[in-house]
Amino acid sequence: MYKKLISLFLAMALLLAAGSALAADTAHATTQSFLDILDDEGIIYNWRGTDDEGYDILTVSYEGDNKDTIRTTWSFSATKIDISVWDIITYKQSDYYNVLEACNALNKQYSYVRFVVDTSDNTVYADYQIRPMEDDVSASCRKMLSLMVQIVDLAYPTLEPYNK
Repeated sequence: MYKKLISLFLAMALLLAAGSALAADTAHATTQSFLDILDDEGIIYNWRGTDDEGYDILTVSYEGDNKDTIRTTWSFSATKIDISVWDIITYKQSDYYNVLEACNALNKQYSYVRFVVDTSDNTVYADYQIRPMEDDVSASCRKMLSLMVQIVDLAYPTLEPYNK
């Protein structure tokens, strides 16, 4: 019985160690530096890997005060970092102009984040781009994570009436 428990414990330890090593396999140093900050702060993220175009992809989710879940999606490349919150709302086609007006007002109010009406699937998403001017912008990414979540959460009551 004890041998089975010890074997199970050792197998789990090996899997956890292997998982950490796999998560560290990034295409860009900035990605790894940002992951290190998230790890140090105990922030849970979902490492999705490097896509066919060479972007490192990960998601980080938070609970908001106004919106239950705010999931940020990060795409790191050699020249830019994209941060998006997809599907903030799904709206009815008949509300298109009201949603567009609401997004325009939010874009005036929050200059760092751009709210976009996506007519291909009747959703609203938010995005932000960072153009790295230095080798390590991971601290700026961490600040942008907090800012993006805060802005989307504050903006949600403006968009919520149009959520179907």
